[in-house]
Amino acid sequence: MQIISDQIAARAHERYLARGGAHGHDVEDWLAAEAELTRTPCDVVLADSGPNTIELVRALRDLTGLGLAEIRTLIDALPCRIQRVESVAAAERFRATLEPLGARVELQIIA
Repeated sequence: MQIISDQIAARAHERYLARGGAHGHDVEDWLAAEAELTRTPCDVVLADSGPNTIELVRALRDLTGLGLAEIRTLIDALPCRIQRVESVAAAERFRATLEPLGARVELQIIA
């Protein structure tokens, strides 16, 4: 979640600079940046499968609906895109499910 907060802060700062640096609109800038980034589609990338491969396969089946063969192909071709999701919040759900299993998940926001 730290990465997303950093991205929101950077976008809010861009909005601040675009307004000419006028003070007093920090909350508005933050909320607008947050709304913009949370509805931005992004790719969920599995960078490392970690030690719990069997549990990871089960979790990926539940999250994506893919079959065992497709999941095995994904795991063998790391790093790979698991799925494109409609929002950063949906991608964070993937991360919250997979990282406790030892997997390393990256979110790539699509511009």
